[in-house]
Amino acid sequence: MTILVKEDERVEIQLSVQNAMNLSSSDRYSYSGCSLFGQHTRPLPPGSFIDNNNGIFYWQLGPDFFGEHLLVFLEKGSNGETSKQQVKVIIRSKYKRL
Repeated sequence: MTILVKEDERVEIQLSVQNAMNLSSSDRYSYSGCSLFGQHTRPLPPGSFIDNNNGIFYWQLGPDFFGEHLLVFLEKGSNGETSKQQVKVIIRSKYKRL
């Protein structure tokens, strides 16, 4: 998935299978994520966090924060199954068209 945003916008990504599919509360999921730079992982970017209760990633972009950012999210179910989701966030200046 690729998301195009302007530098002062808020990124919101639904990670939760539970909420998307209205699964029962006994089917709990936990989420984690990182940024990828080449072959190296880094923490999620400043200004971002994962709401584990609702399975949503939020990122409030700051000024002068541009470029492409590859984010990787892991979803782990109560049964131990894990899935991975990659998202490319492309941030452009608010003064230029996307």
